[in-house]
Amino acid sequence: MIKRKTQLPELHKDLLTELDKLFPEMSPDKDWSEKDCMWKGGQRSVVRYLHEQFKIQNEITYDKE
Repeated sequence: MIKRKTQLPELHKDLLTELDKLFPEMSPDKDWSEKDCMWKGGQRSVVRYLHEQFKIQNEITYDKE
């Protein structure tokens, strides 16, 4: 996964929930063309990236003493 130094605006869980509905994780359908597989895979890749950024934004860091 690409690591960015640029901070994204704060992501909200509601946005990710809607993106999951629009672009769900799914296996390719036998009727999809190669182009369709690549397109849908790219869409989902962006959603996975945003989930990872959301996770990073919401991590709680505890100082070890």
